Amino acid sequence: MRDNGEVSAPGAKGPPGTIRVRLLGPFSVSSGSRAAGPWPRPSARRLCELVLVSPGRRVTRDLACEELFPGLDPRAAARSVSKALSMARGTLAGLGQPAASLLAADLDHIWASPAAEIDAETHEQALREALALDPGQARDGKLAAALAEQGELLADEPYADWALRPRERLAALRQEARLALARDRARGAGQSRPEAVLAAFQACFEHDPVSEEAAGALVRAYFAHGHPELAVRAYERCRTALAELGLGPSPWFEEVYATAAFEAGLPPAPAAARASAARAPAGPAPEELRTVSVLAAEVTAPAGELWSWARPPRCRPWRGSARPWWAR
Repeated sequence: MRDNGEVSAPGAKGPPGTIRVRLLGPFSVSSGSRAAGPWPRPSARRLCELVLVSPGRRVTRDLACEELFPGLDPRAAARSVSKALSMARGTLAGLGQPAASLLAADLDHIWASPAAEIDAETHEQALREALALDPGQARDGKLAAALAEQGELLADEPYADWALRPRERLAALRQEARLALARDRARGAGQSRPEAVLAAFQACFEHDPVSEEAAGALVRAYFAHGHPELAVRAYERCRTALAELGLGPSPWFEEVYATAAFEAGLPPAPAAARASAARAPAGPAPEELRTVSVLAAEVTAPAGELWSWARPPRCRPWRGSARPWWAR
């Protein structure tokens, strides 16, 4: 077994003996300034990743067989799991204790030490703690700080089903946090400068182009600030993303675009989009289940008025002397 004493761990920190696991980005296990590796077989690394990303850091041997060796018969898969476990332990032993004892097993289960620090768990906890706060500057700062982490969960395993499921859960949690940040800022809670609100919705839209809520916010802002080409681009990108899922834009989104374009003195819809809509078959009924973001945020205007983003603008005309930030 190779001595890992000279292998440095990127970004390693913490007191000597602390086991640090990186799941956001390239996988690594480190202790102090040393990182485990090289892994003798991909199966040894994958078994370690599977255990560490599983709920409770624990998997059954049967599940490990199914996920890591689906093409083998049960006995051959069980032998392969045992061999992968032995190789993983051997690699971790190069870091000394307590890393050598990171993985443990019995006849039915394989589990990881609860003492290990896993970046993905820390990141998820930070997001949930920020979401649990009341809207305001404190939540704004914590959400922004947590969302600064953009590492992809288990980037070494882009196609494995066992990696895809937790990756999708983390992506959904991050998007929930992005929308909460954008809604808070639009209400005036947190960084409520127009550019901060716009940046928050842009981040939502970049990560989820089917979010009509984010696209609608951008359409209004771009038209109001004299950038019709950006408004049209956001509108058409959202339509295209929805079409790829077999969906059409909601009446709410069409109304948002038509109203914002009318107020800017432009046609109610791009000619290309109208032609595409005329050629396209009828979309699903509005009452059908749709995998788009919930359009239920409210925005606080400078004068304290409320604007419901869940309804077309002309259903709730603006009242008061102050105008919302997107209409200045």
